[in-house]
Amino acid sequence: MLSKTSDTLIISFDYESDSLSKPHEGWEIDEIKTGGEYRVGGIGDHENLSSVQVFPNPAKNQIIIETESPGFQKLNEYKLHNSSGVLLHNGPLLPLQNNILNIEGIESGIYFLELVSSDGAIAIKKIVIK
Repeated sequence: MLSKTSDTLIISFDYESDSLSKPHEGWEIDEIKTGGEYRVGGIGDHENLSSVQVFPNPAKNQIIIETESPGFQKLNEYKLHNSSGVLLHNGPLLPLQNNILNIEGIESGIYFLELVSSDGAIAIKKIVIK
């Protein structure tokens, strides 16, 4: 956890085990959350990017980014990174509709989907591809 006293930025992590038989082995970060007084790129109260729905997860052929809510009309770009942070895919998001990303041909694993709004706000979603 990271925090700063002026313009506070708090970063917290949820952990989940990828092993059913040995729950304390193979820990992975499940979700990254930011909060506090600091506003990343000016996220407003009406536009909580962390509540954007991305499904199915785990995914096989496509990912749907639900941006139908008027609160998400500023979303304008996505970036798909592998677990090493390498950018694999990026492109525009269309406001007020569901955006479908074709992920056929992408190797199975854990990926991070970065959602960017026109005012610079960012949300990151963990995606599992089968």
